Amino acid sequence: SLVSFTFMARGMTTADIYSYSAEKTEAGTHLHLELNCGYNVIDVTVEEDVMGELGSIAAEHRLDLWDGFDKVSKRVSDGEGFTLSMTTEDGRSIYANGSNKFPAGYSEARMAIDELFQKYIQG
Repeated sequence: SLVSFTFMARGMTTADIYSYSAEKTEAGTHLHLELNCGYNVIDVTVEEDVMGELGSIAAEHRLDLWDGFDKVSKRVSDGEGFTLSMTTEDGRSIYANGSNKFPAGYSEARMAIDELFQKYIQG
């Protein structure tokens, strides 16, 4: 089970630069969302089982296999990038980073992560 999760996306426009963080607390799950290059920030603690949902996404998309992915395309100076960091209850950390290089299944996983956080962005 996850205790913390962070996903950051980098892109060409402010709308493509955002981060989602979720951390399990005694009061629920604390969400810190930075949208539009940090111009819009949402900080909220929710009772919903966000960590369970993120755990399901991580399992379905095998995000554990991304651990250690750290690749950069040296031929492209702009474009897209991402950073993913997760910590489980037993202390295992998973970290991945890419700039114009992505692990297998990246697009599908990113869509699932975006979809989960959209309900907290839209209120």
